[in-house]
Amino acid sequence: MLRFWLRLLSPVFAVLLYCIPAAGTEENAAPVEQKSKESSKFVLSVSAQTGYQHMDLNFRAPIITNNVVGLELFTRSPVHLRLHDGNLWVSGFAADAKIGGLSGFFDWKIAKPREAEVISPSEPFWGGLYSAKWHDCNLKWWAVNAGAGFDILNRFSIVDHLTLQAGLKAEHLNLGLGTPIDDPTLIPQFKLRFGDDYRGYLESELLIPWMGFQVQASRLNASVRFSPYAYANVKIPFSYYFVGTPLIGYEHEVYTFRNHGMWLEGNLAYEVLRIAGWSCTLWGQASWLWIHGRAYSTYREDLYLSGAHVGQMTDASSAADSKYNTGTYGIGLRISYNF
Repeated sequence: MLRFWLRLLSPVFAVLLYCIPAAGTEENAAPVEQKSKESSKFVLSVSAQTGYQHMDLNFRAPIITNNVVGLELFTRSPVHLRLHDGNLWVSGFAADAKIGGLSGFFDWKIAKPREAEVISPSEPFWGGLYSAKWHDCNLKWWAVNAGAGFDILNRFSIVDHLTLQAGLKAEHLNLGLGTPIDDPTLIPQFKLRFGDDYRGYLESELLIPWMGFQVQASRLNASVRFSPYAYANVKIPFSYYFVGTPLIGYEHEVYTFRNHGMWLEGNLAYEVLRIAGWSCTLWGQASWLWIHGRAYSTYREDLYLSGAHVGQMTDASSAADSKYNTGTYGIGLRISYNF
């Protein structure tokens, strides 16, 4: 892993070796007093932000079915979940600090919970035989990002600052799968006639160490961030309550996905208004996540007859060619005060 990062950073070191002598020549030509003031100047900015964010999500675990059959959730069922209407209103807080050529930032965003629709071409009910739609899914999301950087180029052509950055981002997504309706409407019919209950949710946690570059030119600020080692911890449990006479069954099937992959993010901000210490900025952001790896499935069924536990069945399986992909884009407004 150390060798990989050294290879990745080798172009950056080459740029530094090229730029430092040039920067030193420019600094020697400047007055000593001005140089001292610029290097010791500390700038702090705090911001409140709000905006719109769209999110797409795709999870696929092609676990092969077998002949072992439970009540309604067949064991070793393939699962495929897609979210395409993840439209969120986000708000949050940000802080930026800079002293000389060193800088740091903290950014926190949280979305207002909303209802969404999840399409499931394959899911555990009847071994993924029919596609289904999950209505009234409760979508919750938040993200925290923090990083630091140092200027590797100053006042070159139209560029005020070119900054090398590194940081860590954490992101949490919770998607409660609401009311499922399959193509032949078996799920709602069983619920209405017998009182069966079918539920599930998706929980995703991302931890992303990243590096990137930031360019500042007048009132425009742009950055690109990349990570080949983004870590995703995804858990998708399903449960089914089967009501018979006098047989009752509880089924639980849980899919887990813990793998590393690629992440890319782009940011763009333009300061549209500046009054005294206040400023107003329009921001835009887009990110993509691609992770492939092995997903695991565990199944458990408990049977009760007239209240007495009469049987249990368990099973486990996995699929190597599983995928978890997300894509987001958003725009918004940021109000800042500069100390």
